[in-house]
Amino acid sequence: MKQIVKALALSAGLAAAAAVGTAQAGPKNDCETLNERIEFCGMAAGWSRLERAVSEGIAVYTRPDHSVGKLIVELTGTTALRDRDVQAAILDKVSGQIEKLGGSFDVIALKGGMMNRPAGTILYRYEAAGTEVLTLHSYMVRKGMVMQFITAAPGVTDNDVARATHRTFLSGFTFSDPGVAL
Repeated sequence: MKQIVKALALSAGLAAAAAVGTAQAGPKNDCETLNERIEFCGMAAGWSRLERAVSEGIAVYTRPDHSVGKLIVELTGTTALRDRDVQAAILDKVSGQIEKLGGSFDVIALKGGMMNRPAGTILYRYEAAGTEVLTLHSYMVRKGMVMQFITAAPGVTDNDVARATHRTFLSGFTFSDPGVAL
C-alpha cells in the first residue's frame, strides 16, 4: 500500500483538475483520443492542447485566459485505494513541489466520496514568485487506475471563477467505459 501511495504522490503533478460524462461533449471531429478509454472534446470551450512533451500527464491544455488543465492517468495495481490515501498523496506531492519553489500553500477545501468510489476534489491556493494560483485537483479511482484532472488559474483569486474553469475543463472529457462518471 505504501508503494501505491508513493506512486500516486510522484504522479500528482503541479503543472496546473463537476461534470464528466459518458455522452459526447461536442461533435466527434472536435474531439481527440487521449488513450483507448478517454477523449477530450473541450476545444469549443477554448481549450487547446499544449504540444510539448509533459512528464506525468497524458495531456495539458491551455486557454486564452492563461488557465491550464492537465490530465494524469496512472495504473495503481489495486482497486483498494481509499479516498484519504489519494488525497494525502496528492497533498504531499504538491506541498513538496511548492516548498521547493519557496512558496506558500493553503488547502481551501477537500471534497470526497462521489459515486460510491474513491473520488473527490481538492481546492488549494499557492503563491510562488509573487503570483497566487488557485488550483482544483479532482481525482477518481476506477478499475486499478487513478485519473487526476487538474486546473490552475494563475492570478485568479475568486473560488467561483476557478471552479467554473474546472467544470468547463471536466465537461470536455468523454469515456468509452460507461462506468466512469464523476
